[in-house]
Parts: sequence; C-alpha cells; structure tokens
Amino acid sequence: MNSSSPFKLIFVEVHDLSTFVKGPIVAGFLLLCYLILSWIYNVWFHPLRKYPGPLVESVSNVPIAWHMITGNQYHWTLKLHQKYGHVVRVAPNELSYISPDAWKDIYGVGSKLAGRKWKGFYDPRNPQLHTMQGANDEDHPKLRRIFSPAFSEKALRDQQPMLKQYTDALVVKLNEWVQEQPDKPIDISKMYNYTTFDIMGDLAFGESLHMIENMKYTPWVATQFESIKIGTLFIASNYLPITKPLLELFVWLNREAFGYRLKVAAEHVDRRLATKTAKPDIWSLALREDLERRLDLHEMHTHGLLFIVAGTETSATALSGLTYHLLTRPETYENLTEEIRNAFNSIDEMTLQSLAKLPYLHDCVEEGLRVYPPVPIGLPREVPPEGAVISGQWVPPNAVVYVSQLPAYMDSSNFRDPDQFIPERWSSPEYATDNKNVLRPFLVGARNCLGQSLAYHEIRLIIATVLFHFDLELQECSKDWTEQKVYAIWEKNPLMVRLKPRA
Repeated sequence: MNSSSPFKLIFVEVHDLSTFVKGPIVAGFLLLCYLILSWIYNVWFHPLRKYPGPLVESVSNVPIAWHMITGNQYHWTLKLHQKYGHVVRVAPNELSYISPDAWKDIYGVGSKLAGRKWKGFYDPRNPQLHTMQGANDEDHPKLRRIFSPAFSEKALRDQQPMLKQYTDALVVKLNEWVQEQPDKPIDISKMYNYTTFDIMGDLAFGESLHMIENMKYTPWVATQFESIKIGTLFIASNYLPITKPLLELFVWLNREAFGYRLKVAAEHVDRRLATKTAKPDIWSLALREDLERRLDLHEMHTHGLLFIVAGTETSATALSGLTYHLLTRPETYENLTEEIRNAFNSIDEMTLQSLAKLPYLHDCVEEGLRVYPPVPIGLPREVPPEGAVISGQWVPPNAVVYVSQLPAYMDSSNFRDPDQFIPERWSSPEYATDNKNVLRPFLVGARNCLGQSLAYHEIRLIIATVLFHFDLELQECSKDWTEQKVYAIWEKNPLMVRLKPRA
C-alpha cells in the first residue's frame, strides 16, 4: 500500500478547491474595480456631472430602478425637485425637468428630440410602437395625417350621438344599481373605465365591447392593465442589465399571452373592415382614397390596439381623479353641480359644444388634470449626437431627458398652493402668477396626443351627465384614494361612492 496516496489525494482536492474558489474571487474583484471606476467617472468626469442631484443617483441606476419597481417614482422625483430645483440628475445619464420651457425644448415642434424616444423606455417589441406612436420623423407625419380627420372637431360632432348613447347607457346602469341596492356603494372608477372602453370600441372597431352592460372587463381588456405593470419591470431592467436575462426568459415563457392582445385587436379590426357601413368611425375616415400613404393590414391591427389602450385609460383616469377631488371639497362639488344643472333643463340639451362653454366645468377639468394627470411620470427622449439646449443649458449627446409631469404640477415654483385642488386658479387674478403653461397632460408639439380633443369632450360629457342625474357621496374607505402606486400610469384603487338620484 502506498502510504502517500491519501496525502496526494488531499493535496489534489485542496488544489482543485483553491482553483475553484479563485475564479469567483477574481471575478468579484474585477467587478468591484469596474464599479469603483464607474462611480469615479460618473461623479467627476461624466458629461452630466455639473447638473444637481444626490450622489447615489449620480453614480448608480439602482435608485431609479427601485422606485420604478416599487411604484414610487413620482413621489421620489418630486422630493428631488423640491430639494434640487427645476432640473435634477436622477440617474447617471438622466435628467428630469419641471420647467415650462423644457416642454418646448424636448417635445415641441422643431425639437430634434421629439421623435428620439429612448429605447430603454419604449421596447421595440411592443406592437403599439409599430404605429405612429413609434414612427420615425419621416413616417410619423404621414401616419398622423391618416388619422387626424377622425379626431377633428367636425368628426367628433358627428360622433356625438354615439358618445351620448354610451353616457345614457351609463346612467341606465347606475339607476339600476341604485334601485336594486340603494345603500350599497359603487366603484365609480370602474364605471368610467367601462364607459370609455365601450366608446373607443365603437370608434376603433365599429362595435361596443359591452362593458357597461356586463359591468366587467373582458379578459382581453384585463390583460391590458397587467401588461402595463409588467412593462414597468422591463423598463427597470434596462437600468439593471443583470436582471435582463430573467425578464427575457419571462417573455419567452409568456409569448402566447403577450401576443393575445394584438390577436384580439386584429380580429376586431378585421370584422370592422369586412363590414360595409356608412357609420362614421376611425376607419371610415382613415381609409379614404385620397391619402398619400396607405396602411397595410398589420398597421391597421397595431393601430387598433393603440387606440383601445391610449384612448380609454387616460380619460377614465382623469374622470376618477376629478370625481375624487370634487367629493373632498364640498363647496367646489356644489358649485360645479349647480352650474351643470342650471345650464340644462334636460339631458337632451347637453351637447359637446354647450359643455365646452361652461367656465367652471372647464376650470375643474383643468385642475383635475393638474393634480391627477393620467400619466404622472416623464416620457423619455434621447439627446441627439450634436447635443441640445434645454431650459437654457446645454445637454450633451445621448443623455436621457424628460419633463416629469406630476412633480412639475406639484412644485411651488410653478403653482401657488400646489397640493390643493383649486379650480379657481384657472380664472382668478389671485393665481395670475401660476405657471399655467406647464400643464401639458397630453404633451406638446407634433407628437402630442392625437385624441386630446376626444378626451376633453369625454371627460366633460361623462362628469356632467353623472352630476346632472345623481348626487354623489364619497365613502370612508376611499378617503385616502390618491395614495396609489404608479407604474407608468396610476394603479387606481376602487373609488367607492354612494349614489342618490337628484331631488
């Protein structure tokens, strides 16, 4: 027997173990060196080093990714602006603005940034981006010209009977609720969603989605809300590349679910295209023969999906926020209700044009959009290779920039008493110093929201119809309704109100 064998075996095992351990140690050391050098660069040599912001945010993407994932991005950004001013370095290569002139510089007509959407926020695989929303500067105006007539004031006047058809259906359903269970509160936020989805279903597909009637989301629509939250995780993963493989695996495992939304939208669009109808809707105007650019079938499908997403949640969210703030200020609620009920002897007299002329309704809608904008965060753009001047300061190439909406609206540098719901600020000389032109809930420039006129008409018509027919009382469980998380849009809590037919 060789007595040295055991010792040799032990030596080999220790030697192999040492090699096994050295690899991770070396890798860890190299990673640490990389991080330290990266931090040094970001603090002392990065092109954005002169912009104000906290030290941790200037060296690491972890804070912004964390606040996105936890739904706290708006609150965090607001606190940073309150401390550092109108522009803040919120990440090593990212600037957030709250000044009025930043809107024009970043998104305005003639801005070279307007069409440079940052791909870390706008995933190219998203079918909604195969639309005018994601089109380049050459194709975007052509696509917009195709659909603009469908959202013009003339087209919306032609659509008025359809809009009132669904607001009437909402009133019928609310009356049924009151008659069957008079003391039971209702989630008015969901009712607003059902209404805007039915309206856009008719506009985009030529058919109702029957949500008011059934008082529930279709499975297809329910996935829209889930996809928005999941999308926030993808955005956060662009800040933390180490998490990217896990999310890519998640996409692959759920590829059928992700394709489901486009598939159903395509089926709706195909049914509409197969229907010969004189009924005015988006497609009757978008498929005119005199267009310089025609849509292919895939573009029709993706735009159908775009309209049903972008044209519904925004209006319903604005309505929910407006309703909540009205019900937390009894005097404001009474003043608006009185204006609406005194303006019309019957609901038949209520038109889009007459509602647009009600001054206090206008002020309430504007203030509602200020304190609870449908999209409270910023929509990122990437600075072009030649750099850009934003708010009077030069910004280097490839930096990510945006106006953070709700932080801009809630900052005392722009509005007096910013955290108060005060509709009078929009017409009273007392608030003449407010920077009212910072309020841009539907963006500015050539890429602003195509459907903003529709959104304003929907908001005015639906809130006026509800207040004309019903008295509303906010329930105790919804007193803190605005304490919500944000995943690009609000994760709305139930807005419970008790309804009573007007005396």
